[in-house]
Amino acid sequence: MKRSRVLAVMCLVLAVAPGCKKASESSAEKAAERAIEKATGNKADVNISGEGVKITGKEGGKEFSYEVAGKGGAAALPKNFPEDVPRYPQATVQSSMSQGNAMNMVMFQTGDAPDKVQAFYGAKLKDGGWEIVSEVSTPQMRMISAKKAGREANVTVVGDKGKCTISVVYSDGKG
Repeated sequence: MKRSRVLAVMCLVLAVAPGCKKASESSAEKAAERAIEKATGNKADVNISGEGVKITGKEGGKEFSYEVAGKGGAAALPKNFPEDVPRYPQATVQSSMSQGNAMNMVMFQTGDAPDKVQAFYGAKLKDGGWEIVSEVSTPQMRMISAKKAGREANVTVVGDKGKCTISVVYSDGKG
């Protein structure tokens, strides 16, 4: 429940942040921090810049972070992004969410075709020792679900207007 409140506040911050000018960034950050604390009872640090929005804090003793790139920028991979989860070459990180090892998500974007991206992830996951549990392909979307040593990885690929969005969700399987 608290996690969904944090996400709702983050969406509000992201909707307002692009209109913020340097002078008002600090007040927008403070307002977002107060809203998160009121919604969750936990303190958070909000940083709004021309490069995007980053929210970090702790909930239930576990660290969390949400980051969304500003226009034309790139967000950072979470610190705990597993080495054995493939990263698509030349894709930029558009957003990331980390909640310890329980559940994490990274959104990438590339100009490559969805079929090419799906083939890359299918091959790289298999090569990395992941067991492909399911693979689905529709005209609008491609999905791959994989497991390895109790962990899970799900890749969703969506193409639209010459761009391809890649969502990689991974967890330690305990979340």
